[in-house]
Amino acid sequence: MGRLDNNGNRFYAGDTVCYTRAHHEYLKAIGRWPSTHIPRRALRGKVVDSNGEKVTVRWTNNGDPVCHLPCNLQVVEDDE
Repeated sequence: MGRLDNNGNRFYAGDTVCYTRAHHEYLKAIGRWPSTHIPRRALRGKVVDSNGEKVTVRWTNNGDPVCHLPCNLQVVEDDE
């Protein structure tokens, strides 16, 4: 089952995602973004699972999956 993001896209296992503009700004403001020189879309992950309340993302090939609120993520097209 997919979950809609803020742009009307659904999250499915295997989708590439990044943070939304608003969540990216929030992460920078609280000092949780790695560097202000790293653009928002440079950090991408793959959806592992999605349900009505959370989206589970693996940000690196060897990293542990991390759960996120769907409103904090957006689907990235492969050509972006």
